[in-house]
Amino acid sequence: MQKERQLGEYEKVMKEKEREEARRALAGLKNKKEDMLAYERELDRLIEGERIKKEQKQQQDWEKREKARVNLLYQVFEDRERKVKEHRGEREEDLRVREQDRAEVERRVAEYEQEQERRKRDEFERNRAEQQKILEEIALKEEKRRVILQELQREEQQQFASKNEYERKIEERKQQGREQFEEFKKTHRLF
Repeated sequence: MQKERQLGEYEKVMKEKEREEARRALAGLKNKKEDMLAYERELDRLIEGERIKKEQKQQQDWEKREKARVNLLYQVFEDRERKVKEHRGEREEDLRVREQDRAEVERRVAEYEQEQERRKRDEFERNRAEQQKILEEIALKEEKRRVILQELQREEQQQFASKNEYERKIEERKQQGREQFEEFKKTHRLF
């Protein structure tokens, strides 16, 4: 009777140890998942910060170009007005100067438009390269997350298999104990 009681106490102690090991394993997995989520949030924050900086720089560049264009037009018109005043006395000279001014304005505007077109193409290529870089970073982040998740799943499977193996061994030991106890009872005829 006392041996059965001791056997029952032994089983309770072993079950409590198993529960404690399972709790520790689950706490470890939870910490790994929280670390992974914190890493992903930080990476998302950094990527968003870079995108905002790029947009602000593009806006500043556009404002500078627009201001330069307006200043260029004012300069052309001021040059034209000065030339007209200098040659006001002679009508033919005035018409010639106007034609020259118009041609000069058209030439400068055409040059400016060509320059703007070139800059737009360059900016488009830079933006496309940046987008490609961001897409590659996102793909790398996804791959890392997939690898981490696979590792977590593998660890969970190993822990589950270890637990099952441990329970199987305990059950075998219990069975052996019962068989030995029965054998002991038969040989000593205590009961």
